Amino acid sequence: MLVLAACGGTSSPATTSTGTGSATPTTESASPSPTRSSVMPSTRTTISFTLAPDVTCDNGVVGVYATTQDPVLQRSVALKDGVASATVSSDITAGMSFDLRCDDWPSTGAVSAVVLQYDNASQGDVPPTDGMGMPTAKRGSWCWAGTTDEQVDITLDAYLDDGDGTPMSGTAAVWALPTLPSIASSDGQRWQTAYSGMLGHQDAPYC
Repeated sequence: MLVLAACGGTSSPATTSTGTGSATPTTESASPSPTRSSVMPSTRTTISFTLAPDVTCDNGVVGVYATTQDPVLQRSVALKDGVASATVSSDITAGMSFDLRCDDWPSTGAVSAVVLQYDNASQGDVPPTDGMGMPTAKRGSWCWAGTTDEQVDITLDAYLDDGDGTPMSGTAAVWALPTLPSIASSDGQRWQTAYSGMLGHQDAPYC
């Protein structure tokens, strides 16, 4: 708890000279008494995830990560009727990342990270896709720029391709729709290579 205190107490009487040479005692006003103030609790942000209408996901689980924290925050929230939510302290949202696991999705050998921004889409845009609905970008970022809002609603869209049917040959790309501001720079820092629009990880989507 942060304590703010003002210097208090009563000062000793002081004297001022008069024109006749006599001293007239005067008393300075006392300083305010010490006061205590509590630090306001951190703002909380509730992040809600909703699947786009054409996305199917059996036993879906959204992973919520704050990998810049020590210790790393890792939380899993189950999708129920296509919706999941998590509440975190707003001051850790910068650099957060998310992923999505679904039992019926292709076995790609990696967990699908949520692409928050592609390099050919500005924040708030709908990412460009080809005729099959696959994102056309070659790079993307899963690291969120963060927020101080109390509520953030993220729609998750996806493109799925089973590939040739062999293990780990498929694609499971998932992205925020519309895109969110991410921590990514034009020189390539924190941009990840997207395979058929997919960003994936095998440990955690570190920022």
